[in-house]
Amino acid sequence: MPKLWSPSPARCLVIAWHLINSPGASYQELGADWHLRRLNPACRTCNLVS
Repeated sequence: MPKLWSPSPARCLVIAWHLINSPGASYQELGADWHLRRLNPACRTCNLVS
């Protein structure tokens, strides 16, 4: 079973600070499978080549 990841309170404050100080910024959730997509060798090759 994979270990669940949760952001630290300090990291949440940094994200909030950037969102408050940049009116045009918006937060976009990367998705639950972000790590799997990022570590997929085929996708990694495509990202590095392009």
